[in-house]
Amino acid sequence: MADTTTHYDIPQVDPEKNVSDEVFVLIQAFEVVDDVLFRLAQEIVKKLNSDDEIAISKITNLQQTLDDKMLKSRTFKLTELTDVIGAQEAMINYIMTKGADGYVFRSALSVLGAHLHDIADVRGLQPVLNTFIAGAASSVDGEVPVFQSTTGKQLKNSGVTIASLRDGGTY
Repeated sequence: MADTTTHYDIPQVDPEKNVSDEVFVLIQAFEVVDDVLFRLAQEIVKKLNSDDEIAISKITNLQQTLDDKMLKSRTFKLTELTDVIGAQEAMINYIMTKGADGYVFRSALSVLGAHLHDIADVRGLQPVLNTFIAGAASSVDGEVPVFQSTTGKQLKNSGVTIASLRDGGTY
């Protein structure tokens, strides 16, 4: 067996000798290893702090890759994005919404869902309803009678009462 390592000449212990006799050899070996590691670390720090610049032409395909990149100012229409799942298949007037299972396209009405409004929240609704209330004042059971307009029919079918209209209730 050699007395030193192949590459750095670090002293090696002799397996035939007593460990206590080889303590000095181990101390020398650790000093050599410490010195090698220290010199390597210094060289690495020099490289990290270096102002050396590598020309783009020295890096294979870098210039072509940079030339092929898109301009930062480039904008897209939502339907142009190929990674928006469902964008191409979505029906006209559908909107994208975020749900529990990601982004999906739905009709605006389905996104809105069931909801309530106070009459005062809808601009101009109270005067229109007052017109219906005046026409329904003779109703016996308090339900809005069927009027000759689409809105009147919708009100009748919705179960809205004269009291709820008069009192500015929720519909």
